[in-house]
Amino acid sequence: MAQISLYPVVSPKLVDTFVVSQGYDPNAGDPIIGNPTGLVSIGGLVDLINSGLIPGSGTVTSVSGTGTVSGLTLTGTVTSTGSLTLGGTLTLTSSQITTGLGFTPYNDTNPSGFTSFAEPAIFSSGGTPELASSITADDIKDLLNIGSSVTEVEDNSGLAISSNILTTVYDTTIEDSVLSVPVGGAPATAASVWGSKTIVQVLDTILFPTILASISRNKSASLVTSPSTSTVEVGTVVNRTLTAVLDTGQIQNGNETAGPTLVGGPLSTNAYVFTGTGINTTTQTANALSIVGSEAILGANTWNVTINHSIGTGDYYNNKGEVGTNLDANRVAGTVTDSTSVITGKYKHFFGPSASAVTSSAEVRGLSNSRFDNTGSFVTPIFNDVKFVIAIPATRTLVSVITSNNETITANFVLSTFNVNDAGGNAVSYDVYTFTSVIALGVTATVTIS
Repeated sequence: MAQISLYPVVSPKLVDTFVVSQGYDPNAGDPIIGNPTGLVSIGGLVDLINSGLIPGSGTVTSVSGTGTVSGLTLTGTVTSTGSLTLGGTLTLTSSQITTGLGFTPYNDTNPSGFTSFAEPAIFSSGGTPELASSITADDIKDLLNIGSSVTEVEDNSGLAISSNILTTVYDTTIEDSVLSVPVGGAPATAASVWGSKTIVQVLDTILFPTILASISRNKSASLVTSPSTSTVEVGTVVNRTLTAVLDTGQIQNGNETAGPTLVGGPLSTNAYVFTGTGINTTTQTANALSIVGSEAILGANTWNVTINHSIGTGDYYNNKGEVGTNLDANRVAGTVTDSTSVITGKYKHFFGPSASAVTSSAEVRGLSNSRFDNTGSFVTPIFNDVKFVIAIPATRTLVSVITSNNETITANFVLSTFNVNDAGGNAVSYDVYTFTSVIALGVTATVTIS
């Protein structure tokens, strides 16, 4: 008979047996009914546990690593404790990646291969953002709900909608043809013009009017003669130097600062054209011309210069710093002129006492006194000889001769006409009046000429 009380202290053997009661399993293919008892060896119980048919635990006595998956390897063997070694380089195919992700990412070398829902709408690599080819600005606005909430504005509210953008407008209800009064920098302007402007544009027009550049000094030429002004007898040899100077003018910017010159300087060649008394038309590069040996003519002796200048260069600006064009028509290449009349040629009156009759040009010019031809009166020297002669150009008339004793002796002068040379030896018709007395009168006289 078995000694149950002593079993726990006895080393068990595989041949040892247990008394078991078989259980009823209605799902088994051949269920056992009645729960009969029976004997099971320890060895049979161990086999049952190792078979895996029932839960249990045990001891792993050896583990080894082998094989390669996607470039990764697991190597080494562990019999008690230790570690296996994971090595290699992970290598995945594109299909493995897209399968794992569930979509195809964007690929700039093959943009048609990406999934539409994964395409970025805006691209930027740190620079200016760009929209994807299939995305519009309106799409972004719709996404952000920009411009979609305002659909209308009230009349005369100063607001307007343009391309789904809220903006301002001076939407006055005043008739288009009505003119505003000048205000600030704005001139009188039709309401239709104001109505096309935004509120900011209206205020800018009033508060900050555009001031265009202007001409602060116009272009000009000046002609200077040396020696300067004088009156000479007709026929006198005139030696003068003419000097021409070009003033290129000046532009003032709209902010009142100095701009560029209005025009360019003289042309590099043949810039100066001189004309005038005693010279032929002379075109030259130098700005000075010498006149030598020219005889003065009757009246004004005038000289002229025309200066050919180049186009004006350099930008000019309005008061807002914008490049101007309003003066361009004044800056083209062209000419400026000037004239000078500093010498006046006149004939002379000759007069004085004489011991004998005067009948030649030389004798007239040899009289003791002379004056430049002019109308009016002059006082003679003393009649200290038996004859007194007054010679004037034939274009003049002797009106009267009244002595210092208040005696009119005009009728006592006898007229004769002949040519008298001017300073250049050119014959000029003169009226020669001669007074004759037995003895010298010893008085002066006032002569009036017209």
